[in-house]
Amino acid sequence: MLIKYKWERIFIILFLLFVGVAFAQEKNPTVYPYGGVLDSSRYTDWMKKNNRRVPLNFINANFSGTRFISQANFNRVRFDCKADFLSSQFQSMADFHNTIFDSLTEFEGAEFDNLADFGGVQFNSRVYLRVVQFNSRVNFRGAQFNNLVYFWETEFHRRADFSRAEFDNKADFN
Repeated sequence: MLIKYKWERIFIILFLLFVGVAFAQEKNPTVYPYGGVLDSSRYTDWMKKNNRRVPLNFINANFSGTRFISQANFNRVRFDCKADFLSSQFQSMADFHNTIFDSLTEFEGAEFDNLADFGGVQFNSRVYLRVVQFNSRVNFRGAQFNNLVYFWETEFHRRADFSRAEFDNKADFN
């Protein structure tokens, strides 16, 4: 009889705790901004979410000698000024798809061990791809070379796709 009474007390206590916690959470709002209305004094202009997708800009980007072990993702990035990738090593995929280079770009001595995607890239100034090793596939499909491009001593070990690429000026494969 004593054991049965003990379990009934435990059950009643647990039930009361559950009910108390359930009603307590009703008064604890979890919606942004913390239960207040959008025009509350806690909500200011800088808290508004920017849903526009703005491309990332680099000014005087210097990645010389950098070793990219995981994927290097520069997809849709804009390089406003000189971009240096001298002697950089890309061990995983290098994604420069739809990237814009507005100024001098240097990849001299760079090594691409995996897919290098330059599809739709726009080079608005000189680009140096001298002594570059493409050890895997490289994609320049739809790329725009609007100035001089130098491919001196560049090695293509796998397929290089230049379909629909536009060369407005000289391309030097010396």
